[in-house]
Amino acid sequence: MNNFLTVKLKMHPNLWRPKTFGRACLVSLTVFSFSFCNQADHRFNVEPSADVTSLNESVDHRQISQDPWESMQNLAESLSKGPYRQGYEPIPQILSELDYEQYRSIRYRPEKSLWRGQSPFEVQLFHLGFLYKTPVKLFIFDSNTKMLEPFKFDSNLFRYDTPAPTELNEMVSAPGYAGFRIHYPLNRPGIADEIAVFLGASYFRLLGPGHAHGLSSRGLAINTATDMPEEFPVFTEFWLRKPVGDEKMLEFYALLQSPSVTGAYKFQLGVDENTVLEVTKHLYARENISKVGIAPLTSMFLYGPDQAPQFDDYRPSVHDSEGLLLATNDSHWEWRPLNNGKKLRLNSFPTDHLRGFGLAQRTRDFSQFLDAEALYHRRPSQWVKPRSGDWGTGKVELFEIPSLQEFADNVVAYWIPEENILKGDQKTYSYQLTTFDSRHPSQTLGQVKRSVTGSIGLPNQSPNSTSQNRRFVIDFENVPTITVENGINVSPELHLTSGTFSELVLIKLPFENQWRATFEFYPDTEDPSTLSLFLSRDSSPVTETWSYLWEPETF
Repeated sequence: MNNFLTVKLKMHPNLWRPKTFGRACLVSLTVFSFSFCNQADHRFNVEPSADVTSLNESVDHRQISQDPWESMQNLAESLSKGPYRQGYEPIPQILSELDYEQYRSIRYRPEKSLWRGQSPFEVQLFHLGFLYKTPVKLFIFDSNTKMLEPFKFDSNLFRYDTPAPTELNEMVSAPGYAGFRIHYPLNRPGIADEIAVFLGASYFRLLGPGHAHGLSSRGLAINTATDMPEEFPVFTEFWLRKPVGDEKMLEFYALLQSPSVTGAYKFQLGVDENTVLEVTKHLYARENISKVGIAPLTSMFLYGPDQAPQFDDYRPSVHDSEGLLLATNDSHWEWRPLNNGKKLRLNSFPTDHLRGFGLAQRTRDFSQFLDAEALYHRRPSQWVKPRSGDWGTGKVELFEIPSLQEFADNVVAYWIPEENILKGDQKTYSYQLTTFDSRHPSQTLGQVKRSVTGSIGLPNQSPNSTSQNRRFVIDFENVPTITVENGINVSPELHLTSGTFSELVLIKLPFENQWRATFEFYPDTEDPSTLSLFLSRDSSPVTETWSYLWEPETF
């Protein structure tokens, strides 16, 4: 069961994401903001301070006596006690004026990757310029010497190909980098593939085996989907712990800054069967925070098979993710298909025991996308699993934004704790981010393979009072083997919050462990309705719960 709220908010004009960048998809710097305002940097909804003194004056080339994680926490806490300052220097004009083609012509020299030949992990840097105008300070921590050394800008690390301005070859200094990416032998032994990218505000992406760039994570969401200006916290610096030998885990730390909060983040990145990122964050509130989103995931859903006829496009589907998956206990998994509707839509899923949530791309068949460039069938799914025990009472929110093009992220999901965060509060959250494909490894119940809907009227029938009546078809796969004795002992269970239904039927499909549930739905045209359906045997669920929000004039 979930609560929903339809919100009517203005969209920010800076919602743009290039589809590809060079040979790989460009990491999106897509931000959601819901009030128009003049901004010096489009990642913020606040006027920049006149004081742009670097926040890193207290952390330079020096030996630190304590663990770097403790040092990062102390830094974040001390900064939270003072006024907010946007701690970065303006970048040179030649960089801020780069266009897309010029920027993509600046390439990092792979032979100059950090730790190449010394560790399975390698790090490459992103150049400042184009959309990426906020410098990020990078430091390298050596566990043997206890030295924290700044990794300063060096133009020799980059190749400036045409049409990048030739003057960039002579650039002596810049106030930092735009971000970095981490490589590791993910798909083939001895070949370092990209597994993580940190670029733009607090955005980052993970890639598992065989994946192409898709959804993004964020460090924190503040005031998302409210009538208040949304804040976009920024990772202003990273401390990378130099790996020793063949270590299979890379540890690094980040300082997060925004007007309302500072944060110290510890990341531990590794690869098992999937890419796994352990995240621990300590938040220090500068101000009362009306709404905070923990472990936000951001993605794009333009259309699926149901909505394809609305788009003049040869591709049957276009999306990075197709549904929200959440688990509250061993026997309750819920699947909410994503939708690109006509208005902003906010849904909440309350729980007092969250086991995990994520955005999933279950369709892995190229024929369902037919896009040989974007490779939507290879986009990763991602799961958030709380690690710090029970996160307590709260809710997962799913925010869907109408969109007419695929270059803007229009879906965000996050956890909202019930307890408010007030000025002076310190909060700690630990969780694990894991990539996967069509099925989460810990899921044992059957899952939704597809769900489609259509009018129950006859083809070419003129619209009438029954045109809102719908037929739903939900196909389940990976349903635990059911032994049929004295008839079928599995049944569909359907619940509605409004409206009525009839002709609920369960059909065994001619494929192993696949079943179809179908029914007719007669809505109350005045009220939205949440529909939920699962298959059960002897009163116990054998599948996840399919969940769907029907709204008047949806079709």
